[in-house]
Amino acid sequence: MTNEEQLRQIARDVFPDWSRPPRIVVEQIGELVRRWPVEGFARETLPDQQRRLVWIDGYAIGQLDYIADAAEEQNLDALIRPLSQVTGVDVNVCGSADTFGQRTYRRAVMVRFASGNPIDVDTTQYTNDSLRGHADRFIDRVLDAIAGTSAGGSQ
Repeated sequence: MTNEEQLRQIARDVFPDWSRPPRIVVEQIGELVRRWPVEGFARETLPDQQRRLVWIDGYAIGQLDYIADAAEEQNLDALIRPLSQVTGVDVNVCGSADTFGQRTYRRAVMVRFASGNPIDVDTTQYTNDSLRGHADRFIDRVLDAIAGTSAGGSQ
């Protein structure tokens, strides 16, 4: 896959609900994660048009903060930490049933680190099924990493 093809794939995966994300954000995702697709990722909404992309891949968990509707030039903040710095994960589950008795469960996690701010991912905030699915995979991979298992089974 060429670099341009990889950037287009990142844009399609991370921003399925946007018509055109800022290229600087997509390029930095490509630089920071080193390979795409990652094991799991999620987008978080922060105050004042700020957004955060979090991802997990291999033995690292990262985040990139950006402004959602900014022009091409903006300051981006990124932080990549080894999974060994995770000190705990708080999990909340919210269940509901529709009129036909079909149950739906949504999860939220707070990933705490030895230092620095935690990462929060809440699948109830997503109306886009693709983004919710990616957030669920991120949560699965974090829980797998904490439990010491691989994505498909035990190590």
